[in-house]
Amino acid sequence: PKFTTPTGWTDYFSSSTIVGGTSPSGVINYIVMGKILFVQFNIGVTSTATNFSFTLPYTNGTTPQFGIGRGTNNNTNQSSVGIYMAASTNVVTLLWGTTNITTPNLWTAANGKGAQGFLILNIP
Repeated sequence: PKFTTPTGWTDYFSSSTIVGGTSPSGVINYIVMGKILFVQFNIGVTSTATNFSFTLPYTNGTTPQFGIGRGTNNNTNQSSVGIYMAASTNVVTLLWGTTNITTPNLWTAANGKGAQGFLILNIP
């Protein structure tokens, strides 16, 4: 299949709704190939909440998607970050130090936090 976005990655950072902090910086890029969406991100915020998420321009299919990335919490701690996208939504939830959506570890609601990762999903 050919890429639907033949000019390469599309920058979605300024259009995304980033939840969990203020003064967001970084990148959220995507590219579409047929019914597959590839997403790369590197997001940092000044943390004001114990959650962290961002939106994409496409809705996920009927199967939840999981990935793993890395992140920084409270300016210093580095750990794995679970990447979770529920079925039929456009919200990507970032889970601090875990991939367990039912009992995630909480981000610190102070200082800086950030996450980097890559996600592939089926779009309806």
